[in-house]
Amino acid sequence: MRLRSLEIQGFKSFPDKTKIEFDEGMTVVVGPNGSGKSNISDAIRWVLGEQSTKALRGGKMEDVIFAGTAARKPLGMATVSLTFDNTDRTLPVEADEVAITRRYFRSGESEYLVNGKPVRLRDLSEMLMDTGLGRDGYSMIGQGRIAEIISAKSRERREIFEEAAGIAKYRFRREEAERKLEQAQENLLRLYDILSELEGRVGPLKEQAEKAERFLALSEEKKKLEISLWLLQLQKLREDLKEQENRCLIARGEDERLKNEADRLEQQIQEAYDQTRDCLTKSEEYRQIRENLQNRIAAGKSEIAVHENERTHALLEQKRLRDELAGGEAAEKAGAAAIFEARKKLQTLREKLQELERQEQEAKAQAEAVADAGKSAGDEAAALQARLAQCTLDISRFTMAITAASRSEAEQRDRQAADKEALREAEGKLAAETGSRAELNGLLDEIRGKRETLQNTLSGYQLKLQSRREAADQIHRQVQDLELEEKGKLQRASLLRDLESHMEGFNHSVKTVMGWKQRGQMDGVHGTVAGLIEVPENYAVAIETALGAGLQNIVVENEETAKSCIRRLQRERAGRATFLPLTAVRGNLLNEPGLIHEPGFVGIASELVGVSDRYKGAVRFLLGRIAIASDLDTAADIAKKYRYKFRIVTLDGQQINAGGSFTGGSAARSQGILSRRGEAEALKREADAIRARKEAASRKEAAARQELQTLTQRLEEVREELMAVSEDLVRFEGELGRAKDEIESAAARKAALSAQIREGEEKLSALETERMENEAALKNAESKKAELEETLKARQGSQDELSGKLDEMTARLNQLSIEKIVLQKDTETAETNLQSVLDARQAAREKREETEKAAAALEEKVKTLEADIQSGREQVEAFTRQVAEYGEKNEAMLKRRTQLEGETLSLRQQSRELSARKERAAGESARLQEQKTAIQRDYDQLVARMWEEYELTPREAAELKTELASASEGNRQLGILKNQIKALGSINVSAIEEYKEVSERYRFLKRQVDDAASARDELLGLIDQLTGEMKELFGSAFHDINRHFGEIFRELFGGGKASLQLDDPSDILECGIEILVQPPGKIIKNLAALSGGEQALVAVAIYFAILKVRPSPFCVLDEIEAALDDVNVARYAAYLKGISDKTQFILITHRRGTMEEADTLYGVTMQESGVSKLLQLKVSQLEKEKAPAGLLGEG
Repeated sequence: MRLRSLEIQGFKSFPDKTKIEFDEGMTVVVGPNGSGKSNISDAIRWVLGEQSTKALRGGKMEDVIFAGTAARKPLGMATVSLTFDNTDRTLPVEADEVAITRRYFRSGESEYLVNGKPVRLRDLSEMLMDTGLGRDGYSMIGQGRIAEIISAKSRERREIFEEAAGIAKYRFRREEAERKLEQAQENLLRLYDILSELEGRVGPLKEQAEKAERFLALSEEKKKLEISLWLLQLQKLREDLKEQENRCLIARGEDERLKNEADRLEQQIQEAYDQTRDCLTKSEEYRQIRENLQNRIAAGKSEIAVHENERTHALLEQKRLRDELAGGEAAEKAGAAAIFEARKKLQTLREKLQELERQEQEAKAQAEAVADAGKSAGDEAAALQARLAQCTLDISRFTMAITAASRSEAEQRDRQAADKEALREAEGKLAAETGSRAELNGLLDEIRGKRETLQNTLSGYQLKLQSRREAADQIHRQVQDLELEEKGKLQRASLLRDLESHMEGFNHSVKTVMGWKQRGQMDGVHGTVAGLIEVPENYAVAIETALGAGLQNIVVENEETAKSCIRRLQRERAGRATFLPLTAVRGNLLNEPGLIHEPGFVGIASELVGVSDRYKGAVRFLLGRIAIASDLDTAADIAKKYRYKFRIVTLDGQQINAGGSFTGGSAARSQGILSRRGEAEALKREADAIRARKEAASRKEAAARQELQTLTQRLEEVREELMAVSEDLVRFEGELGRAKDEIESAAARKAALSAQIREGEEKLSALETERMENEAALKNAESKKAELEETLKARQGSQDELSGKLDEMTARLNQLSIEKIVLQKDTETAETNLQSVLDARQAAREKREETEKAAAALEEKVKTLEADIQSGREQVEAFTRQVAEYGEKNEAMLKRRTQLEGETLSLRQQSRELSARKERAAGESARLQEQKTAIQRDYDQLVARMWEEYELTPREAAELKTELASASEGNRQLGILKNQIKALGSINVSAIEEYKEVSERYRFLKRQVDDAASARDELLGLIDQLTGEMKELFGSAFHDINRHFGEIFRELFGGGKASLQLDDPSDILECGIEILVQPPGKIIKNLAALSGGEQALVAVAIYFAILKVRPSPFCVLDEIEAALDDVNVARYAAYLKGISDKTQFILITHRRGTMEEADTLYGVTMQESGVSKLLQLKVSQLEKEKAPAGLLGEG
């Protein structure tokens, strides 16, 4: 067997699931101090069943669960699983792999599992026993165990040696045998005591049993005689009962007929009530429909008002559009005239311009001819003249351009001023309409809020009205139900009072005597026992059973009164009765020591009833010797314990009679005499309580109806207010729509004017620039002309004449040029004006088309609205007709309801009259039934007596019947038998069975004693056998361990000697074990004289010796070499390496020498505070790096 893996989750510092795989050889776990590496050995120790929290380095078991960190929450469970390779079946489990799991929950619950199946801790401990893997075995060795084996007392070292010797299982079995032996000895002593007691009872019981058998034989003869006499009486009673039954049948027939008639009336009343309820339901349905129709009428009227308001606004808008169209037509006509005039003017200007151009061409031709003629006068003069002419022409042109630009600029400024004025008007209108819209929006928000509030209020009232109406209807139904319930209670109470007043259930003789008392014909009569006592409800059945016929016993003042009553009953042949004279009867209370402490004992019957002190004697006479028990089982236990000395009755009416007979089952008892009066009073109280509830409900219903009326009135007021607010909302929404249209129109006008003004500003700026450029050019041309004139004057000569002519022509040409320029400007202006007029006409046409479309749409809208208004009015009229129709239906239902209520009252009156007749018939039937009951009671009492005495039914008794010569002869023989029975004295009938039981028990206990003695002897033999085997095993193992200890000590210490010694060799299983060592060159008398490292090495040598004798499948060593120096650590590690082929080692260490011998190396780190993580390291890497950084710690 070897260890395969360890799986940890939630254990101490390992919150995450961590699995460690263990290979063969040495597995070393390293890590810095505080990283949690020792928690791995704690986990192995814990999963193997460790219960000591101190051994687990904790304060309480809950400490093993991960407690959380600043970054992680605490866990609720710790789980550790240890998996073994069990192919060699070292563990007694039929599986090649065995997984041991332990879980612990923060709630305190714990569980162990083996291969997933729950087991007990004891089962786990037994499975691991003698394997070295137990909690106290040598497979788990830590620094503490090293110190313990050195410092512990010699007797305290035995555990590890016993585990190594393999006697732990034998010791466990021996201890079990010793416990069983101790128990067997105790049982044997108790059996001897009981047997001694029984030996003293067997003889007397035998005598009592023989006497009882004689009593039973005589009693059997007496039984047959009594049964025969009783059967004769029963035959006579049966004949009387049959005759009375016929009379009762006739009375019951009449009662049944009246009952059927009453049922028929009740059915009619119920049908009328159902119809009334249906009428009420339909009336409510019609009322709801009318209310819904009225709501729809109101909604329809509101919708009509909205449509009418929209139509009014549409008509107004339609009129405005028509006016706008009319104005547009006039403007279009005016525009057409303006276009005609503009075109006419433009045509005239163009014609004038063509004429001027022709004249200019002619003048140019003449000037050129003169210029050609004067060319000979000198090129220079001609050139000067031409230049001067051109300069003059430029001056004229610039002058005309400036004049035209100034005129256009003035006209543009006028248009700009007009446009700005129109813009101011548009802005003013826009601001006014915007303010109006804001005001309308505020009003609309206010109205909408008011409407929403009213709608919510209306919904609230409607819901409240519906809730109150349903509550009122429910209260009304509750009142009706309470009325019926009250009537039923009162009728039942009345019937019970009638039965009480007629003393129903009492014998005829008792009723006769009580009649004398009521009529004053007999003094000294106090009443029946049933009438003088008060019994709590939970004791009623038990007291009725206990009293039986005693309920009808009559309490009288004295013996004389009793005798007077008996004589008169004899004279009048009125039957028999039992009388209890207060001066004669004296009751005794049952007084058995310890009875009140018996389980299930309730009390003495006489003390459980309420009665006047004057009558306590009579009650105790009847009930003072009767005990009340909770149930039949406890009653049987009490009766048996007190030898059936007194009578016991259970709460459910079963009884155990004195002497040992049992009576129970469903035998007839008194007819509710005790409970009848209490039930009537309870019914009266219940009826009063129901009446109070009914009156409270009626008041509540009236209040609910009044609240309904108030809510309905308030609902109508809110509905009217809501309609008014809805009309205001429609009107203001129309005004808001008109204001929005005006705002859009004004905004569009403003945008167009703003664009036009910007365009005019740009045009004006261009005109100003053009004028300024022309003025500068004119100034340059005039300056140039002056220079040319001076030059020309200096050079003039013969050309004066030509020059004069040329000047005239030039002047003419200049004049024509100026006129041409002016005409060109006028033509351009006329073209611009014409285009403006055309653009205005196009805009007007587009506006007119839009207006015509809007007008057409409004016309369609008006038609639609008028159709909707007409449809709404027709619908309102239809709803109004339906309201009237359902109003008539509701009135009809209400009338029908009133009619049905009248019929119901009439039927209830008939029902009351019939109830009176029924009560009279019931009284007659009750009287006949009483007579029958009296006969039946006598019959039942005789049958009950037969059952109470002999537990026989009449049919069973007939089989025991003997033929009698006569009833008197039978009575004579019965007297003789009674005298013979009386002569026997006191009889213990139970002695027969008790003798059989005691003798049988004696024989049984005798066999038990023999068996117990045999078991004791077997246990003593087993203990001796186990002790011998333990001595042999321990002696052999101790010898081997001692030998190996000396060898290993010398190997580890490099010499010296060491041995183990028993304190008392004669007591090998209980004595202590001493450790004797002598290191090389030292004489040691006490282990305390050794250094810490030497002590640790001694302990290691002992453990190694144990492993050599009894190798453990695996061994966990937790830093046991911590106290050794490096040389000894190397020896220790080398030795481990040498035996690792037989034992799998898991070492927790921080010493390099140990790590160097590892086959597998694991590192434990705490990268996250408080959370341990596991890393697997390669040994080759460790050898290269010499020391794993971050994992090794010193000290």
